[in-house]
Amino acid sequence: MANHLLIVSGGTGGKIVRAFKKTVYQQFRSHSPNNIEYLYIDSSGDEMSKSTEWEVLGESIALGTSNFLELKSDNLATKFAEIERYPGVKDFVGNKQDWIDLINDARGQKTAGMQRRRMGRILYASNAKEFNNALTDRVRKLQSNTKESDVTFHVCAGLAGGTGSGSIIDIVTQIRNAYPANNTEYTILLYVYLPEDTTNWNTELDFYHANGYAALLELNALSTGALRPFDVTGEKGQLSVDTPFTGCYVFTNQNENGITVNKETELPEIVADFIYQKTIGLNQISAELHRIESGENGDPTPEMATDSKIAERSKRFLSFGIKRIAIPEQEIREYLTFNFAKQAALQLRFNNWIDVSGFVESPKNINFNSLVQQVDKLDGWNLSLKHLTLSEAVLIDDSSRRWKSFEIHWRDKLNFFKPLAKQKVKKEWIDALKLLALKEYEEDFRKSNGVVKFFEAKRKDKRDMAREIRRKIEAEFFEEWRNGDLSIYDLGRKINALIDYIRTDILRSLEDKIDSLRKLEERAKELIRLNDQNWAKIGIFSDLLNKRDEIFEAQVLAIQDEYRIRTEIDGLKFAREFVPEILEQLDLLNHEIITASGTVNDVINIFEQNILSRCNDQEWTSETSSDSVDVFKQQLVPFYESSRVKAIVRRFNRDQKVQGPQTAKVREALTKVLGNDRLNFVDFNHRLQKNAFATELEKVCQENAMALEKDLANQERLLGMNVIEKLQRHYEGNKQALRNLAGQLMKYAGCYVLFNQNEISKSGEGLSTGAAKRTLFVILPKNSTTNYSTFIGDLKEAFEFNKSSQIELKFLEADTSEYRITLMTVTSLFPLRYLTQTERLRDKYNMRLQKHDAIKAKMLLHIQDDCIGLPNLFAPTQQELADMIYKKRISAVSNLLLAHAMGLVKEKETEEGYKKLALVKIDMFGDEDPVFFMDKSLSNSWKVLTDRDINQLYTAVQQERLVNYKHKIRKEELSEQIKNIIMKLKEEASETDYKIFKDSALNLINELQRDN
Repeated sequence: MANHLLIVSGGTGGKIVRAFKKTVYQQFRSHSPNNIEYLYIDSSGDEMSKSTEWEVLGESIALGTSNFLELKSDNLATKFAEIERYPGVKDFVGNKQDWIDLINDARGQKTAGMQRRRMGRILYASNAKEFNNALTDRVRKLQSNTKESDVTFHVCAGLAGGTGSGSIIDIVTQIRNAYPANNTEYTILLYVYLPEDTTNWNTELDFYHANGYAALLELNALSTGALRPFDVTGEKGQLSVDTPFTGCYVFTNQNENGITVNKETELPEIVADFIYQKTIGLNQISAELHRIESGENGDPTPEMATDSKIAERSKRFLSFGIKRIAIPEQEIREYLTFNFAKQAALQLRFNNWIDVSGFVESPKNINFNSLVQQVDKLDGWNLSLKHLTLSEAVLIDDSSRRWKSFEIHWRDKLNFFKPLAKQKVKKEWIDALKLLALKEYEEDFRKSNGVVKFFEAKRKDKRDMAREIRRKIEAEFFEEWRNGDLSIYDLGRKINALIDYIRTDILRSLEDKIDSLRKLEERAKELIRLNDQNWAKIGIFSDLLNKRDEIFEAQVLAIQDEYRIRTEIDGLKFAREFVPEILEQLDLLNHEIITASGTVNDVINIFEQNILSRCNDQEWTSETSSDSVDVFKQQLVPFYESSRVKAIVRRFNRDQKVQGPQTAKVREALTKVLGNDRLNFVDFNHRLQKNAFATELEKVCQENAMALEKDLANQERLLGMNVIEKLQRHYEGNKQALRNLAGQLMKYAGCYVLFNQNEISKSGEGLSTGAAKRTLFVILPKNSTTNYSTFIGDLKEAFEFNKSSQIELKFLEADTSEYRITLMTVTSLFPLRYLTQTERLRDKYNMRLQKHDAIKAKMLLHIQDDCIGLPNLFAPTQQELADMIYKKRISAVSNLLLAHAMGLVKEKETEEGYKKLALVKIDMFGDEDPVFFMDKSLSNSWKVLTDRDINQLYTAVQQERLVNYKHKIRKEELSEQIKNIIMKLKEEASETDYKIFKDSALNLINELQRDN
């Protein structure tokens, strides 16, 4: 099993790896292949922090800590002050004077790329050893997982910014340094994004596009061997990198057929899909692509410089395009999931079922005002008058557990006091009883130093008791929500009804109750006074008739009433202070319910938006292959009946036997997330904020939806269907429509670059001949050739019909997938001059270097100073070639003069019988053989010299000088000969030619005199 390490750099790379991981998850769920690993490097953690974007239907696909390397920035001023102490940086920083402005710039105090490639390199260099450690760690993990040693490194980066573009060369060289090319087990493939023509990016100082061209210059030079980067670890000096990369895919956001995609959202998915298919998705294509990427399908020899035959323009560059026609299983799966999730959220929000629609977005009609006033409800919530006055306990502990209501307390106490009072002499019974009752009220009530002290103490516990009441109410409310009895909207109405009842009825009634009790207290006191009078009037006769006992019993009841009433008044006074505390807690509870309700409502909106954005494709007809249809512009061309999907989903939505159990599973799952000890709205709002709540619903509802979809009859199934079977039903017998379909798919599967036909058609010395190699792979579903052999034949014929002569068409069969056909275009073995984008980027690069700060701009654009003289990406034009040869011929005039003066240039006869000057070679017998002919006159002979003539002339002169012109006298004789030639030319040559020869002669004579 081949190992693959996906290394991405910068924001562009981060988006690609995220899209790649989503694709892997969608295909394998939690059983990710063990032969793929990831390393993401960036100057910030912005992409990593977008947690919701690293999720698929509620499941996180985020990279682990060991898969992410944040490039830590340094202080430039500090580093430059002691640059010798940083061997990995000092070799390439260049002239320190060019950095002064950036060092003094607040933004330049830290190296974070800043859209300048050399700053990006400094940033990478400061973290190079950490990168190498992370690289080694990921490779070892791969090799340990699969027990295979081979690794293909896939390196992705954008070339427009500072970090990705500035580090791409070093990433490649550090990988190759650790895993050399002479070991065929290690392959490096690059995927680089070329800056788009127009951008919303801050193109400060025009570095954005210039960066792209500078990076291409360096990648090309690295491939040809012209660039030797300094080792940013500081250990090896300049590196000679053998086979730095096998191939470099270049791409932008517009394909060769003029289709533009969003570079922030669509393009990363396209790149990720391409890498996925060639690494994991399609085993058969891996070997085919390896052959193409290695240049085995053509001539990988670079284009040579016309004069020196040195490799100048690498042909290790490729591009790609990918298009799929498929039953959009992921989209259908998501459509089902989001509909189920919306139903679950609506149940939680309103819990209002209507048979024709399912759970709807409107509340039930419930009379909560009557409900919250029910005696048993108030008693259960500890909101009855006896709880508010503490006649009964709100907080239960060892002490309060023994409390009795005020009425029973005073009844029992007075009954207890009666025998004690009767131990006194008869006439003192009432006084004794009064003293005992007073002591109970002032000192002993509930063992709390009397009633007054009891309530004083409890005033300190008001908040705790209010919280307990809120806890009981919240627990009951949450349970009603969890059980599906009431919705969160209902609970909001219920809590508001309760708060309103407490505030308008209970709180306002307390003063009335106190006034009423005060009147009853006066009556009790009056009765006690009358009993005292009657007690004092008792004589012997009355005593014998048990009159004393009757009055005593009456007084017991009167005293009992007095102290009960007094305690109740004290309780009501306490309640008057206690109720506002309760209202405060209930207001807080209401706020939590409102927050939870808002969360549910927000999630409903999210699900609604997700539903609306899915399965909206135009119904497929036999005309769907016409040019007017936008469906082919989509990366995945959806081939299905969206109306049938929606009809089945509507049926699920309004089936109570479906939605009842599935929404119950959602509530059960939420309970598990919170834990049985945290079933309250505070913990719900803390643990399940909008994104987390939506994620949880998505996870559960996906399971619910997939289970129900599997139970559908085969003819109704939405997932797991074969796209070939569907295509056959649609196109069988309609050959022209099938050809139109194939043609459109091939058109929109073009490579994501624009090709410059003018450059491709150029010919000449050192140039490649003809177009780049183009291969179109058509990957069919597994077993399709066997199961649908006749239709597959028709389909292949449709693709062959649309194939141009410049493209090689290959049909492969996928290992697993049945629901899609994949078209993958790969163009290979082309120099960068073939791309329209290269020419545009060159123009932007040159414009940037024409500004006043050109020297500093060159420094910032390139990773090191010797990059300035790198090979040109474009072959010289005819005019440039003419200028080059003119300069070479001018330079060769000196050797022509010397050769003539040395007797090496003689008049000879050509084969055609014409007399012309020629460079002669004198053999051992003195015979003069012409090496090459020139013009008949010396003044015009330099004008016909070729590169080969110039080289032969130089060699002949140098040999003759070494053999015959070492001595001083010989050099003087040579000078005289030159002077004579010039004097003769003065009469024969044109003024221009004479000046050229004269200038050369002066230089030669001065040189010869210096040698003497």
